[in-house]
Amino acid sequence: MLTQVIGVGVNILYKVSYNVGFSLRILVVYQFIVATICILPFALIVDRSTRSALTWRIAGLGILAGVFGGALGQNIFAASFAFASVTYLAAISNLSLAVTYMLAIVFRMETFTLATWPGKFKLIGTVISITGAMIISFYSGPNIHLWSTSVDLLQHHGIAALTQVQRPVYGIMLAFSSCVCFAIFLTILTMMSRTYSYPVFSSLLFMCSSSTVLSTIYAISIQRDWSSWYLAQDASAITYSGILASGLSVMLATWCARQQGPVFVFATSPLALIFTALMGPTLLHEEIHLGSVIGGLLIIIGTYAMLWGKSAETQSRRDDLAIQTVQVQSRRDDPDIESVET
Repeated sequence: MLTQVIGVGVNILYKVSYNVGFSLRILVVYQFIVATICILPFALIVDRSTRSALTWRIAGLGILAGVFGGALGQNIFAASFAFASVTYLAAISNLSLAVTYMLAIVFRMETFTLATWPGKFKLIGTVISITGAMIISFYSGPNIHLWSTSVDLLQHHGIAALTQVQRPVYGIMLAFSSCVCFAIFLTILTMMSRTYSYPVFSSLLFMCSSSTVLSTIYAISIQRDWSSWYLAQDASAITYSGILASGLSVMLATWCARQQGPVFVFATSPLALIFTALMGPTLLHEEIHLGSVIGGLLIIIGTYAMLWGKSAETQSRRDDLAIQTVQVQSRRDDPDIESVET
């Protein structure tokens, strides 16, 4: 739940930063600089005794994690705020579970079967989630007025307030692309931790440092006005997004992926949509449409259907393993059983 609250805060800060004219490309660069500085002590101290030798394969995976988790994925996600509201983007972000599940099947981190109910639920959940995303993308519907407050962080002026109404599909497409990037990034980090036993903090340090370099190159190639790099323009957003979003939140997600698999990272992801649906109209005066409500509900239903299937599948494997352990122990304790079998 903590990661979802952090994510909602980052989304609101991104939207406000874009609205006041601060370059989100530069914000992403500073975000990963702060995250790298925060993770460095943990990687040096905590992982000192468990860190294995750095190989070319691990280095390559670390760079790929930096590309998809930072330079590419985060910049694509940041660009989506120019075209859609935070509520739209929060709803589409829940598709990360379906994308991660499909990638986990490709890399054999998850199994796919329709012979069991858990397997059927995971497939049904994926289809329902994608259906919800399509409804959000292509059906707006009437406006749903929840409440009005005197707080308006966007102040509804300039091009930012205009573009989110005119071209929401562009923002949704960018948000979905960032979901794909994040799913690839999470799969790569899981491979580094599980397959190659590379520590979590060291993996994240590799990702954040490579993201910093690549994001800086990308931002400099486009943002030639050096005055826009002035830190005081949005220091709060830089600090929050760097320490909490790219630091603490990603560490928690990576730890969860290593313990339970990449799919379980999204167990509480629908909460982000609920929090955003409450905060959007309250702080940003955003409009909520019937299509986004219906699509969001379908995505939540699909997400929890997939999570139930995954949980039931995991519990079944644990039960089978426990039965096998008891049988082996029984054979060891009773030599007569072993002699009869032989």
